[in-house]
Amino acid sequence: MDRELIQLLARDGRRSFAALSEELGVSQSTVRTRLAKLREDDTLQIVALCNALLLGHQVVRLLLRVRNLTPRSVADSLLGIHQINHVALVTGSHDLYLEATCRDQNQLIDLMDEIRRQPGVASIQPIIVTSLAKDYTWEGLRGTAGQSISDPGK
Repeated sequence: MDRELIQLLARDGRRSFAALSEELGVSQSTVRTRLAKLREDDTLQIVALCNALLLGHQVVRLLLRVRNLTPRSVADSLLGIHQINHVALVTGSHDLYLEATCRDQNQLIDLMDEIRRQPGVASIQPIIVTSLAKDYTWEGLRGTAGQSISDPGK
């Protein structure tokens, strides 16, 4: 039920408890309780998303290599940087993956300088996003391993 609730909210995060309960075939109190639990345990956050490129912003993905410190400690040091909206520890040839949005190239340069000043950052590989064909959504992940609605673990 949680996955179905998330899927419905991914299409329209403004749906009422009444509409959600009707579509799921459960009571409004069940929807309210499940939604509160998902929000409480940080599984779900209801937000408005926009395509920053269409607003004229610079969107960048950054791959970082770490030296002399743990990737987790470097990731923690980056959490307070306003332009960074996604920080992930990754495997492979890089240690961290970041997503950031800047209002223009000057702010992007400032961001790169700020990241370089962080202890433990050995190198940065920036990837400038020029067009967004598809973004993260529950629907976009549907059918991938562990995401199917028919998954018995839902």
